Amino acid sequence: LFLFFQNNAFSQYFSSGQDPFRTKWKMIKTESFKIIFPENFKDQAQFVGNTLEFTKNKTVGSLNIKADKTTIILHNQLVTSNAFASLAPKRMEFFTCPPQDIDSQDWLEQLSIHEYRHISQFKKVRQGFTKFLSYVFGQQGNIAVFGLFVPMWFIEGDAVCTETALSKSGRGRVPQFSMPLRTQILDKGKYPYVKATLGSFKNFIPNYYVLGYNLVAQSRKMYGMSLWNSTLNTVGKFPFIITPFSKGIKKKTGLTKRKLYNKTIGELEAGWELQSKREKYSFYDVLSPDNERWHTNYKLGVFIDENKILAEKTGIDDITRFVIFDKTGEEKKIFTPGITFHEMLSFSDNKICWAEKTYDPRWQNRNYSVIKIYDLKTKKTKKLTRRSRYFAPSFSPDGKYISTVEVSENNNYSLLLLDPEYGSVLKKLKTDNNSFIITPSWSDDSRKIVFMTMNKKGKSIAILDLKTSSIKNILPFKYTEISTPVFYKNYILFTGAYSGINNIYAIDTSSQKIFRVTSARFGATDVAVSPDKKFLIYSNYTSKGYQIVKSTIGINQWEPLEKITDNSLKLYKDISEEENWVLNTDSIPEKEYEIKNYSRILNLFNFHSWAPVSIDVDNSGFKPGVSLMSQNKLSTAFTTLGYEYDINEECGKYYADFTYKGWYPVLDLHFDQGKRWGVSTDSLDNKTDYSWRETNVRFGTYLPLNFSSGKYFRWIQPGIFFSRKFLKMSESSPVEFENDNINTIDYSFYFSNTLKTSPKDMFPQWGQVVYFRFSNVPFSEIKSNILGIAGNLYFPGIFKHHGTRLYWAYQKKKQGDYTFSNIANYPRGFIHLANDDFYSFAFNYKFPLFYLDAGIGQLIYFKRFKLNLFYDQAFGFIGDIKSNYNSCGAELTSDFHLFNFPFLID
Repeated sequence: LFLFFQNNAFSQYFSSGQDPFRTKWKMIKTESFKIIFPENFKDQAQFVGNTLEFTKNKTVGSLNIKADKTTIILHNQLVTSNAFASLAPKRMEFFTCPPQDIDSQDWLEQLSIHEYRHISQFKKVRQGFTKFLSYVFGQQGNIAVFGLFVPMWFIEGDAVCTETALSKSGRGRVPQFSMPLRTQILDKGKYPYVKATLGSFKNFIPNYYVLGYNLVAQSRKMYGMSLWNSTLNTVGKFPFIITPFSKGIKKKTGLTKRKLYNKTIGELEAGWELQSKREKYSFYDVLSPDNERWHTNYKLGVFIDENKILAEKTGIDDITRFVIFDKTGEEKKIFTPGITFHEMLSFSDNKICWAEKTYDPRWQNRNYSVIKIYDLKTKKTKKLTRRSRYFAPSFSPDGKYISTVEVSENNNYSLLLLDPEYGSVLKKLKTDNNSFIITPSWSDDSRKIVFMTMNKKGKSIAILDLKTSSIKNILPFKYTEISTPVFYKNYILFTGAYSGINNIYAIDTSSQKIFRVTSARFGATDVAVSPDKKFLIYSNYTSKGYQIVKSTIGINQWEPLEKITDNSLKLYKDISEEENWVLNTDSIPEKEYEIKNYSRILNLFNFHSWAPVSIDVDNSGFKPGVSLMSQNKLSTAFTTLGYEYDINEECGKYYADFTYKGWYPVLDLHFDQGKRWGVSTDSLDNKTDYSWRETNVRFGTYLPLNFSSGKYFRWIQPGIFFSRKFLKMSESSPVEFENDNINTIDYSFYFSNTLKTSPKDMFPQWGQVVYFRFSNVPFSEIKSNILGIAGNLYFPGIFKHHGTRLYWAYQKKKQGDYTFSNIANYPRGFIHLANDDFYSFAFNYKFPLFYLDAGIGQLIYFKRFKLNLFYDQAFGFIGDIKSNYNSCGAELTSDFHLFNFPFLID
């Protein structure tokens, strides 16, 4: 399990082509950190170095530990806003591009606090028996305990608590963050612990960031900050007691983790109910279709005309779509986009405009945000920009421009005006002190643009006058969460969190007075004004998801801000008072650090884990022996060294594997050498043991290419591998090899084109996958070879989430002194078939039987049972002799979790 956790959650996901080979990497060493960053990110790297120094001489929040030295890698060629911390090898990796839905906190500061909290969690667990395991297994010994026994809701919830308590912002202060859990509790009630923490296919479950923050913050309010410090002590010292996390909680509270969950949710529910009773709610009419069965979000609504509305539809039951519906609620699917940023939709002259992620063909850590346009009349899609970093595009009402936010690779922010026909930059404007620009929107006369702007003092609303190019802030910078501004007459409508619930507010641009426009029970956002200026539409959150609703504007009914009361729980206040310290980068002494070149060659090896067993990292298996593992900090070089003992043959071998992913083609090298045993049988059935030494060398290269575009994921991977086998029979052996040196070459080609799927789909609804391989023994009298091609075709099933997969394959094999592994699949139920020519077909129809959401205590939790009906047919030829093979049947499988482990098993 810990191998599966490490490989899938940390190593493999972040290890496919991390390092564009032309990137020059630099390095800063501070007292607490080593920061590795691209050359063009020097200024920001210096800033991060200063920001992180707050941990130098201070215990890290409630965990009561000293700062730990670690490495930070900054990736600035991504438009993905994310980060992660890992223990094998120990590092933090920041993706430096800030998101458009950012809260009122500098992006790098938030990452610094949140991700370093994970490093602190790792270090806290490394004590007692876990520390002993780290000596035996290296860093993976620590992550094994951490991954098995510390639940994800605590890992992320504790980090969100820390980012909130040690700053003036953080997600814990944003009502929209906790809104899904508050809505579920008040409208649908509390889910059982296992369902709330492991999820469901039939109900929407708030993610473990949301659940975790509320559980950790509320439990700290009830039991103090020492609760989780003590619990992690128990996990680190006594992992062998099977449920150390629950035992640690019980030692401090007298409750198991499930009972603590029940009590904590009960306290939250009581507080949220009281908050709900103190509010008065505004009236609205629901316009979007009502989905009774599945949680569905309709967001980013804009008017097509007086009667039709365009919106983005997302949910657990389908992939993202653009839809249009009228006042009757009748919905029409218009377009299926690729990976969007869910920030805004724009419409003008029958054209839809949005930002979508595209990919570098080779490098995983380089991608782009391009602007796309879909014409409702011609049904054609146009990619307006290429290799750009543009966000939140919006048509001007006169159709002459598209406004968009550009984030450069070194985090310089600009507001651009683009030509809507060719995508060229017509005008480029910047804010004072490089303040971040968020979701710009046009005035009706196309002369002004309003946008959110953010700096170290919080957020403000700014108006750009295009005639004078002047920018005026109409609000002082504050940490109160505000977003998505739009013009309405002499007002700016926007989303604000002044009452502890997201609602629509209006600010008078002349008097700067603020009014509350809506009073939603759970939350409202994404306001738009009707063409006749009589109505508003906005996204109103419910337990079924976001609805697009309509209300009259009613200026006379707006409530002045001074009459608004914040009745929310304010959990952030308790944890902030406990910490009694807030990060203030202005108070950090300036210090100039030396910037050095970072050598790829000198840092090619980074041995982080070892084990008194031989570990097969790719297949998550192990045998008797020893192993030593290395992964360099840039995740481009992977090395495994070891000795493996084969119990069946009672002999062992030494091996070494090396993979380098930092060049355009991936290089792969394998070496092993050892003793082998075999049995020879003569014509009289007499058996004689014999032994030999075998050396295997394999070298190859492959090129993983990602051509994904729009709603389809596309992958191509050609490869070639050469192997040489050296065989030397022992002198005492009674037999000899006919060929003691064997060379083989494998040529392969893989192609995949599949429609993106929803979590509930059995297969992609459409797709094609093809695999080709030719292997032979060159430069030898051995005439063995194999040629094969195989593939899958995917089609929709009869009902939603049903899937059809057609498998086909052809294989031609020439048997000689060397036997190659098969390419084509046998029909199910058949093994050890020998044929010169082989044709294989298979039909699979797979569908969900039922969704269960039930299990047996902490042992197993079933989410879904599935049935696959199949028919397999194959034809084999040996010379002119034809053989038929066929089988049919059904496969019953399930999706489940074992021991509350977060990864789903099929």
